Amino acid sequence: MKKLGFGVFMALLLLVLSGCGLLTQAGDSKGETNSSKTEEGTSDENSEESEEVGQAANVTGEQPWFAQIRFRYSWEYGVVPRASTGGIWYYTEEKHPGTLDNLKDQEIDWGKVDILHIQLANKEYYGHEIEVLSIEYAEGDLVKVTVRLKPDEDGYQAEENDAARVFIKVEKGSLENKKFIVQTDEGEKLNTN
Repeated sequence: MKKLGFGVFMALLLLVLSGCGLLTQAGDSKGETNSSKTEEGTSDENSEESEEVGQAANVTGEQPWFAQIRFRYSWEYGVVPRASTGGIWYYTEEKHPGTLDNLKDQEIDWGKVDILHIQLANKEYYGHEIEVLSIEYAEGDLVKVTVRLKPDEDGYQAEENDAARVFIKVEKGSLENKKFIVQTDEGEKLNTN
């Protein structure tokens, strides 16, 4: 008998607990049931869960190998004079300033690399150091160079009145005969003319 009483008690308990979802909420004029509310909440939870699963990666253009050349611009380490204007130069084994061959703290293997030299004309960035973040092939013969600029407080790369510039090693021939857009990581297009 005790087993029968316990079984009846459990059946009633399950009926009460499972039937609670069918009752309308107090004050709900539309008469929606808790189960429909639960379903809505579940779909919201599912959408939140799907957002937590991950985000699709942004698509970028092909990016060639590059390495920024970091050398001290001084007489002690070898001088590469600044150009008189802003600009972008592409140096190859056959055509490059001889001063690049005299750098004491950098060795350039001209058989494997070319050099991209960027010097900004923006006066507000005089005395700044350029950090190259990415080089990306865009449409046709266009290449986008994204940089970060910061004041060169120790004068390692630029004095206060020196134009910001950077030398970048790239794979031999990878950027030859290309056109360039130079911009900051915040999207500001920089002037090189």
